Amino acid sequence: MGKKYCDQGLFVLNIYEVMNESKSSVYIVDSYDIWHARLEHVNSSYFMKLQRLGLINMHDKQNSKCDVCVESKITKKTCYFVERQTELLGLIHIDLADLKQTMSRGGKNYFVTFIDDFSRYTKVYLIKHKDEAFNMFLTYKAEVENLLNKKIKRIRSDRGGEYVLFNDCVKEGIFHEVTPLYSPESNGVAKRKNMTLKEMMNAMLISFNASNNLWGESLLTACFLQNRIPHRKTGKTPYELWKCYQPNMKYLRV
Repeated sequence: MGKKYCDQGLFVLNIYEVMNESKSSVYIVDSYDIWHARLEHVNSSYFMKLQRLGLINMHDKQNSKCDVCVESKITKKTCYFVERQTELLGLIHIDLADLKQTMSRGGKNYFVTFIDDFSRYTKVYLIKHKDEAFNMFLTYKAEVENLLNKKIKRIRSDRGGEYVLFNDCVKEGIFHEVTPLYSPESNGVAKRKNMTLKEMMNAMLISFNASNNLWGESLLTACFLQNRIPHRKTGKTPYELWKCYQPNMKYLRV
């Protein structure tokens, strides 16, 4: 850097010294580090592609790991595979969410999903307040246990305050599993299912230019259809594993 001196309260830079220093510097305009910074730390594999296309010209290659990339692109370790249940009602995944911050036509603000781990058969209930989730679970429990003549053995949820009442399930012989803090991937089945339902719901609302307050009806329809679509791991529909016979798809209409 050129020397500075004060002149009438202003700092003046000696331009000639700056130019001389830049000429003797090891600063290489077409080096890997410079292009890496120019392209905002994009993955190194793209540099070879850009160079083959003649879009950039580099005189060297990557020599060491970039500290900025290591810090900015750090991710959690991949979660280990969890063995799935081999029978219905062995494990029920539970999650509660809201949608579009809009009240449905029925006056509902939230929805709660119950997903059977073995079949992935899903049941959705629309609720107005979060504290209604436990009552919906009791309704779900009575319905499915009567239908299948089986007992729910375990349930899994995150550590949300709305699930405090679920600890009373111990009295019914149901073990309540809670996921670790700040690890939504531990409740990944429910999170992915909610994401899929939301995507289908949005597609329906956009396709027909429908009002957002129809999200409740659209969500229930999405759940109805999801139960009749084959799961990628089992190769069968959740409906078939739940009901023990294939669903009828002939009456579906747009």
